[in-house]
Amino acid sequence: GLFEKITSMYDIREEMAKKGEWTAEQVRLAERVYIAFVRMGAKLNEEEKKEYADIQAELATLQTKFMQNILKDEETWEMVITAEDMAGCPEDLVAAARQAAIDRGHDGEDEHVITLGRSLVEPFLTYSTRRDLRKKAFEAWTSRGELSEERDNLSIATKILRLRKRQANLMGHTTFARYQTEDTM
Repeated sequence: GLFEKITSMYDIREEMAKKGEWTAEQVRLAERVYIAFVRMGAKLNEEEKKEYADIQAELATLQTKFMQNILKDEETWEMVITAEDMAGCPEDLVAAARQAAIDRGHDGEDEHVITLGRSLVEPFLTYSTRRDLRKKAFEAWTSRGELSEERDNLSIATKILRLRKRQANLMGHTTFARYQTEDTM
């Protein structure tokens, strides 16, 4: 009965606004609550609700695995360079790269490490004058989750996209983009 009440309020929102009985905020609230319930599956039949729940569960698993693959690559990838290789970089970045080298067990006095952690790689990409090293770091950064054959984010992403498409179709949308932006555009 709750969704029926929400639907009836949703159905009269424009009429109530024209009469001056509801403010624009109240109209928007009726829309948001209705859309939230629909997006949770309130309009789906029992079979569709089960499929939607299965999709949600599989998406949660795949998205977690996808992020774990990215984090593993961020944790393991490193580029060992010298102080001279850090030309153009601010002193605090040079010091952070030196500390990263020490933390990762590099004992050479002139060893610095750039990792795929955002706090090291992004400033390095911004300030380094070494185009070849920036290219190497950028390629690793944009390939996170794919740097090892055991971490195949491409196949995971493909599965996620297929599930999102089916999720959107269940909710009456032709694309996931339309579904995703339904309440924000």
